[in-house]
Amino acid sequence: MKAEGLEANELRVGNLVEWYEPNTGDPLYVKVTGIVGHMIHATVNNTFQVCHENYQSWKPIVLNDNLLLRLGFVKDSVDNTYYKGDFEIMLPTYFMWKSSNIKKTIVKHLHQLQNLYFALTGEELNIQL
Repeated sequence: MKAEGLEANELRVGNLVEWYEPNTGDPLYVKVTGIVGHMIHATVNNTFQVCHENYQSWKPIVLNDNLLLRLGFVKDSVDNTYYKGDFEIMLPTYFMWKSSNIKKTIVKHLHQLQNLYFALTGEELNIQL
């Protein structure tokens, strides 16, 4: 079962999402390279693409162990908590920022984590496709 679709206003340049190729239905990880109105531009298989407004083709990438490790998080040996600097993530459902006040925020998808990380640190949270 596929996840719900995305809207352009949820994304920023650099976000990674799944794109379902319309002819085959195969999922690909793509990197958003531009957003103009409701038109999303992305790199698909290292090729620049202009993607139409069919948001059913765009899906969020669900966070999992492998993704967090590839993003540079370190897993606690006791539970499902991952750390990167002042960030703490416990799968499957929440994120905590440990500087100043602890704030629990629901983060389930990679683009949400990328956006939140950038908002709080001013740095990109990148992963190689």
